Amino acid sequence: MWWSQLQQEQSKANRRSTQQSQQENQRTASHSDPADSHQELRRGASRNRSSTALHEGYSALRRESQDNRLRRLQNDRSENSQQTLYARYALECRTFCWKLAFLVVFLVSTLPAVSYSNIGNVSLEQADPELVPFFADDLDRSSLKAAVLQSVAALRRRDESAILAFGDQRISVALIRESLETFAEMLETEPDISTALLRDFDIYRVTSPVLFTGYHEPVINGSLAPTERYRYPLYRVPNDLPARGAATPYFTRAEIDGQGALRGRGNEIVWLDDPVDRFFLHIQGSGQIRLPKGERMRVGYAGDNGRAYRSIGRYLLDQRVLPPGQASTQGIRRYLAEHPEERDDILFHNPRYIFFKSFPTGPSGPVGSLGVPLTPGRSLAADPSIYPLGGLAFIHAKRPVWNGQNQVKWKEFFRFVVLQDTGAAIRGPARADLFWGSAAETEAGAMAQRGEMYLLVKKP
Repeated sequence: MWWSQLQQEQSKANRRSTQQSQQENQRTASHSDPADSHQELRRGASRNRSSTALHEGYSALRRESQDNRLRRLQNDRSENSQQTLYARYALECRTFCWKLAFLVVFLVSTLPAVSYSNIGNVSLEQADPELVPFFADDLDRSSLKAAVLQSVAALRRRDESAILAFGDQRISVALIRESLETFAEMLETEPDISTALLRDFDIYRVTSPVLFTGYHEPVINGSLAPTERYRYPLYRVPNDLPARGAATPYFTRAEIDGQGALRGRGNEIVWLDDPVDRFFLHIQGSGQIRLPKGERMRVGYAGDNGRAYRSIGRYLLDQRVLPPGQASTQGIRRYLAEHPEERDDILFHNPRYIFFKSFPTGPSGPVGSLGVPLTPGRSLAADPSIYPLGGLAFIHAKRPVWNGQNQVKWKEFFRFVVLQDTGAAIRGPARADLFWGSAAETEAGAMAQRGEMYLLVKKP
């Protein structure tokens, strides 16, 4: 811009100088006066001075422009240098932050307790003391204390530094055991258990509803020798059972019970008189066998064929042969009795197969996954990859009650329970199975209600 303006001014000055020179030459040619010549010399000198000044002004402007460009270049270099330093500093900061984040994740993974834990769409969060439920209990304290002390005994046999699941975090065996011991003391000394728990325990809530179902220990007729009546065997673990996770799974239920894949190998423990009873004994995982002379033997889970569990109740609902709400144990048994020609196909829909071992009989209940006898109404089965086996919990749901017309009603209940068992069908954070006791098929089979669950851990 300034260069164009300077050229225009110089061009105008040159044109004026040329015009004046031509006029003066004409006057000189017509009037040859020495005074006029002297005056012309003065004007020429003046024009030369103007041209020299203009040239000096132009040179000054150009020098100023060069100086400005040099300063801008120096500034640009300084800014570029600062930006480089900033970029290098930012890179170092990001590297440090990533290292710090990795260290924090590593340290948190080793902590014994957590305050918040994501589990997919379900999470454990530390409950606000103002929002936790009133810790009432619909059963007696003696059964609760017995169940708690069973868990304490089991955990004392384990390595205290061992780690158990707590949502997607971890918790130590030592802290679970100490929590149970403190709670057992409260049962003896604290008349108001709710106040003591809020004072001494952290309460963790499962943020999504939990589906509570029920299981029991069935009592089934059986014989130690096969007869025309007793011809449906229970098997012990076969010698050729592959290790869990093997590439080639073991025989299916259809192959074992339908095609006799294990027949004649000498793996039979006892023979039963009803294939449907045998199927539901597989589902429950343990039971008592009532022998012909009145003696009883107890059998329990020893292994499985590694196949995935498939619910025949869900299958009957999907096939629309049972209406919604009728896929209870009683509803399934009723349908199988009314349609004996469909029985095997329906039972074989579940390929999972359970192998058993015998246990001593006695006044205590069947042995759960924790290795201790289960307590009716107090022992809860849950997914051990999410909840700590042996831990203390509090549940709130509804349970079935039958009226005089043999109609089921649902009654709200609050109860402390202990996580002492697992189950093939009990997977994920929103599933739990409550043990009802021996020969409690009616209640356990009807139980299917969503409710709340809380985990209780002693404060550090």
